[in-house]
Amino acid sequence: MGFKYQARKSIDIPGALFSYFSYFNANLGLITCVWNFGWLKGVLLLAHYLYLEKIFFLSRSFETKEKIFGMEKSKLIISLLEEELDKERKEKELFLARIKTLEEELEKEKKHGLIGTMRRISKEYERAKKRLLGK
Repeated sequence: MGFKYQARKSIDIPGALFSYFSYFNANLGLITCVWNFGWLKGVLLLAHYLYLEKIFFLSRSFETKEKIFGMEKSKLIISLLEEELDKERKEKELFLARIKTLEEELEKEKKHGLIGTMRRISKEYERAKKRLLGK
């Protein structure tokens, strides 16, 4: 009587373990022959252990890669946000500098405008004085 094994195909078995059971079913005849030899049992169990370890190692490394990728992604997003913030700060500084320049120009215009107005008034005063005194 040989060793009989039947893999269950259900949704609760992860894909990696399902592939392991498919591999196991494909080599069922070889496995039943090997099971009769004692020293080959150890080799077979070791091979299955290593295969399972490989599956779990790959899943662990995948999770690690996902964590690293997630961290890299968040670092990239943070650096992009910092660059955007720096651009906005520079634009704000340029805007403030332009406002100061405009205020200075406005003050100059006010001074020139007042001086011009005072000159115009004084000229009108002189004309009016000449008219009054001249008549």
